[in-house]
This record gives sequence, structure tokens and C-alpha cells, in this order.
Amino acid sequence: ASMTGQIDFLVSKAIKTEKVTADVVNAVTGNFQKIFTTYIESDLASFNKIADIVKKAEIVNESIAISIYDQKAKDANLVCAKAADELLTISDITASFVIGQLDEKVCISGRSIGDINVQVILEKLGGGGHITLAGAQVEGMTIEETKQELVNRINEYFSEIESC
Repeated sequence: ASMTGQIDFLVSKAIKTEKVTADVVNAVTGNFQKIFTTYIESDLASFNKIADIVKKAEIVNESIAISIYDQKAKDANLVCAKAADELLTISDITASFVIGQLDEKVCISGRSIGDINVQVILEKLGGGGHITLAGAQVEGMTIEETKQELVNRINEYFSEIESC
């Protein structure tokens, strides 16, 4: 292909890209007010839910926060994850677990600053993830039963670490 052909091709691509970019900017600008209002409202509602969950947290094993999201909601796993993240921002909390009701299952979100392996703990409840971020969904147990089972698994985790 000739140099002129390549330049023509690149110029036409740039013009198309610029038009697409302009269309996106116009669409976003046109809907900005709607997007902004929706984002702020949902963010405030979410913040209030998370603040309530954080307020109800209990501390086990000196530095692990456990809390319950007691609303049955389709977004329970997301709310639990955000609350678990938020609990980690509190000084002296090295790991957090938030338990919620997701349809017929109980969900658990676990977070850690790295000192405690939340993956190992939640694997014992059928979940998985990584050392600092993990989750599980439990069937056939209530939230309270799941919380007690989680505390048992946390204690088991520390017993196993001490015996190594």
C-alpha cells in the first residue's frame, strides 16, 4: 500500500474516532443531571446502610470485626462487601466479615489487611477468594447460625496457626 493510502486510512479512522467520542460526550452531557442525581441518591442510601452495619460490628479475637446486614435484599452481597471494606478502615481492625441474607442463601464477605487469611477461613464454609478478599454463600443455615459457624472457623484458624 502506498504512503498516501495509509495516511488517508489513518485520517478516516481519526475522523470516525472523533465522531464516536463526540457522540459519547454529547450523550453523557445530555444525561449528566440524571446520572448525577441517581449516583448521589444511591450513594447516600448505600452509605447509610453501611454506616448501620459498621455501627453493629462486634470484635472477636481482639481485631476481627463481624457484623450483620439484616435486610433481605438482592444487593446484599454488594452491601456486605462494601461494609467489610469500610470496617477495615478502622484502626486495630485487621480483618472483617459481614454476613447478609441473599435470597435463600446467607452470604459472607471477608476482608483482611493481610495478617489474617480470610480465604482459608471462608473456604471452610464453602467459599473462596484471596488472602485479603474472600466470600462465601451458605445454604441451610440462618444468619445467626452462620455467624456462630464463622466464629468457630475463625477460632479453628488460629488454633491451626498456633500448632504450626
